[in-house]
Amino acid sequence: MAEKPKFDFQALLANPQRLGYFLSACRAVEPYQQQAQDRAKEYLRSKTDVPGWSLVTQPPGKFVEPLTVAPLAEKLGAARVLEEYSHLSAAKYEKLCAEAGLSPDSAAIKEGAGATYLRATPELTTKGGE
Repeated sequence: MAEKPKFDFQALLANPQRLGYFLSACRAVEPYQQQAQDRAKEYLRSKTDVPGWSLVTQPPGKFVEPLTVAPLAEKLGAARVLEEYSHLSAAKYEKLCAEAGLSPDSAAIKEGAGATYLRATPELTTKGGE
């Protein structure tokens, strides 16, 4: 029986051309990932083993609708209740200011970290591997 060839991922990472083709191949199978995951869940729910995978179920999160909090704001004060909330988007803040007839405080608007991501160039997605 022939030995299965080993995949040298570090060599792939060290070669920009091979890395580009690898990323394109990953993108090619990406549309099938959700369908494969859904099928694996079906198998696991029916007690059929899927080697290397198990089903993890997380209970749903619990939350309270915003209007339910209004009586707390009246009793504790809006500042105390707002401390428990997460950040408000700049767009929502500006909308609330407009509704209140106030000018938004530009110093109050903070900027979070940006994001860097890859985008495939057309030449690599249409050209075959060399």
